[in-house]
Amino acid sequence: MYKFQKSTVFIQVAIFLGIIVAFNLVILHRSQNSIPRQVLRNAYFSEKVTDIFLGNSLMQSGFAPKVFESNLLNRKAINLGLGSSSPVEHYLLLKSLLKSSSNNKLTIYYGFFDNQLTDPVVGDYESLFGNRAASYYIEPETAISLYAPNSFIKSWQLRLIGKVPILVERAAIWANVERIRRILGEIGMQKVAVNQFGRNQDFQLLEASDHNTFALMCQNAVQTKAGFNSGVNSIIQLVNKRNLKIVFILMPMTQKHREKFYTSPSWKAYQRYLSNLIQANGGSLIDASDWIADDGFSDALHLNVSGAKIFSKKIAIYNIQSQ
Repeated sequence: MYKFQKSTVFIQVAIFLGIIVAFNLVILHRSQNSIPRQVLRNAYFSEKVTDIFLGNSLMQSGFAPKVFESNLLNRKAINLGLGSSSPVEHYLLLKSLLKSSSNNKLTIYYGFFDNQLTDPVVGDYESLFGNRAASYYIEPETAISLYAPNSFIKSWQLRLIGKVPILVERAAIWANVERIRRILGEIGMQKVAVNQFGRNQDFQLLEASDHNTFALMCQNAVQTKAGFNSGVNSIIQLVNKRNLKIVFILMPMTQKHREKFYTSPSWKAYQRYLSNLIQANGGSLIDASDWIADDGFSDALHLNVSGAKIFSKKIAIYNIQSQ
């Protein structure tokens, strides 16, 4: 009787482990077409690139390569903007792409808003979710060196998690659950406006809670002489090592955002500090925050198709004027 029970437990454990392994293999297969991998593959297949545009969803939705190219001769642009990502993921994408490029006449454009260049970047299991999971498979050791430079335990936690697809790509599973939950929740309710990144109303949550808090953040960055965060600093070091040109772009913002956050003396001081910091590191800054009227936005932060065309054309004009 005892042997039978022991054998039954062994079989149950084996079946359970088999299911887990099979599930991980399915997730691994399906994740080969994840958005960060698509962005990187598209970059690899782009020949004779002269201009690389980096950033989060603001750049992803805001820059139209064909419009940019149509206004400049002999230029090939690529948009590496990645929604819901941090400067570390932007650095990993750029580093991976530059490995296959020997062109030393590239121009790198980095789009940002608010305090993204100086705000610290956190990299742990909770935050490396969705597109940020790219840190687990695009230059993973580089990501670990930035997220856990002095922690043996954390560095090995990240390495081990990176070996388990169901943990790395858990956002894909959750996205399906969340989609079903929202569909059920909207039954009998008024339709909520959405765009390619999600519900429009959700992006208001990415802004600072209030103008006083934002002003204090700006003031603190200037007073403490906060440098670039680890991701941005790594981008600058890589660009300077390759003797490339880098241009930082304060992305277009709605009038409401500008009036609420960009009119305070603290922001003006922060912007001057940021401009000096960028110039000291060999870069230049474009303030494009007021380039697009509100009808060029699809939500509180992202440009729509019309706004992206205007923005891209103005960036091309900037290039012509700066030559």
